[in-house]
Amino acid sequence: MSRRLWRWHRLLGVLAALPVVFLAITGVLITFSDSLGWSRAPVYSAWLGRLYHLQPAIPEQGYAAGEHWLSLRDGALLFDQQAINRCDALGGALMQGDDIAVLCDQRLLWLDDQGGLLDVQRDLPAAPRQLGQAVMGGASSLALRAAQATYLYDASSGLWAPASSSLTVHWVQASPLPQALHHALQAHSPIPGISRERVLLDLHSGRLAGKAGVWLVAATGLFMCLLAITGLISWWRILRRRRS
Repeated sequence: MSRRLWRWHRLLGVLAALPVVFLAITGVLITFSDSLGWSRAPVYSAWLGRLYHLQPAIPEQGYAAGEHWLSLRDGALLFDQQAINRCDALGGALMQGDDIAVLCDQRLLWLDDQGGLLDVQRDLPAAPRQLGQAVMGGASSLALRAAQATYLYDASSGLWAPASSSLTVHWVQASPLPQALHHALQAHSPIPGISRERVLLDLHSGRLAGKAGVWLVAATGLFMCLLAITGLISWWRILRRRRS
């Protein structure tokens, strides 16, 4: 009887060994996840997103400005792949000389060719909607479509003046992002609402693997209970033999 019990004890130990080590490691990481900053750290992984049935918000369209692209993702203005400012409504972006003009919400952002912020212009005509470019006498001028009229920007004074209704303006339009940029954004976009700590918790509980993972963790817990019981019984029998 004791040999059979010992064999069961060893079998349970072998079956539970790897899951127990896994649960121990994830448990320790969860304990220190807050001090590691993982409770707020985003997760960048396409296959994890598929497991959670969540896909990161990827912009499909944007505005080309020279060799760069401006787009929106979750209230952030993206310069190519980099988030550079808060923005809820993007009304266009275009090159103006060596700088980039971006209509963001009720502001006009001036950027350098690396996405650095040069200036912010807030005194725009009421309800600005769209940026454009007007060509007059061989020179181009920044145009702005607002609720009531079209305005031209005077670079020397920094002011906006109403434009003639007969003026021809080339309004910038959003275009599909290049495929390479779209794939890069997809690879480097966080899974919405998922932190590293959440992934650890779901790994530790088995939820990340669905019902099979939950049952595996439950079986591991049962094996550990049986392992403790069989170990105690074996110890008690050995102790009783020594005393007798």
